[in-house]
Amino acid sequence: MEPNIGNIAFDPERYKLCAQRMVLDAGVTLYTNSFLTGCVCEDNVIRQVIIENKNGAEAIESKIFIDATGDADLANSAHVPMQPMNGASLQPLSTYFILQGVDTSSPMIQEAMHHSKQGENCHCLPVREKLLEMMKTQEMPNFGGPWFCTLLRDGAVTVNMTRTTANACDNRDYARAECQLREDVFTLADLLRKTFPEFKNARVASVAVQAGIRETRRIVGVHTVTGEEYVNAVHYEDSVSHGIHPIDIHSSNQGEQYTYFLKQPAYVPYRALIAPDYPNLLVAGRCLSADRQAFASLRVQGSCMDMGQAAGAAAAQCAASGSPVQKADVPELIAHLKALGAKL
Repeated sequence: MEPNIGNIAFDPERYKLCAQRMVLDAGVTLYTNSFLTGCVCEDNVIRQVIIENKNGAEAIESKIFIDATGDADLANSAHVPMQPMNGASLQPLSTYFILQGVDTSSPMIQEAMHHSKQGENCHCLPVREKLLEMMKTQEMPNFGGPWFCTLLRDGAVTVNMTRTTANACDNRDYARAECQLREDVFTLADLLRKTFPEFKNARVASVAVQAGIRETRRIVGVHTVTGEEYVNAVHYEDSVSHGIHPIDIHSSNQGEQYTYFLKQPAYVPYRALIAPDYPNLLVAGRCLSADRQAFASLRVQGSCMDMGQAAGAAAAQCAASGSPVQKADVPELIAHLKALGAKL
């Protein structure tokens, strides 16, 4: 049996509330509306992270730190070596938006908005083919997909189709890209409304607060997950996380995309979440140590959640034992993750 690709429909507003409740119920102290500006690092040991907010500059001390910034901001501030990053070939940014007033009962939308089919890209082919044909004779924004996702309520879909090239680790480039993508959201929404009867009453109900980032910095870890290892589902002695999303490399040019569907779930070793010489730093999510091919699958939400659980459990273990992250008791970590319900 082919594996499920791990896509799960959800209501984003209820998801936010559930996530908030889980964090607060766990006793986490939140510093929202804050920005990491640096760290104090001595002999590769991170002593403090520095954040800025309306209270001013604040320092946070901890035995163990986890960089889940997506862009490896903490690791970069601590001068952890990074994988090569060629700005010209980075996967494009996209700004998601929500359309309301869509005929979600139509066969075309029904077929498009449920993304659970192994071996199928799930973009809406009728819309894609029409827009590509229109692009030959009129000026319009570059687009990908499009992918329409259910919001679990009638008349509304999320839309993933905008795209532009930018280095999201460059503030000026990121700002430029976000402004362009916001313009493109409304241009593309108008095109959908004028061209397809399913969208004739649609309106833009919400635009993502930030442009979505597919690719920036990744650390050079103790082990770098390669595409070859990933597609062959190599099981490591220290496997602590899974991946099942297709290898999915987007291009900024004319919506091109390379997709490879996995034949079986792949693995992430604990060693890809730590750097060789940084005894109190773990990473999770897009910061992990992986080459571009493996990363193109592991960058998605499900994988990031899985790695986050593994990094959190490892951080708790090392903080309690006083061990550097390189000396974590991996068998104990794996047993603990399995007890939490992880599929390893």
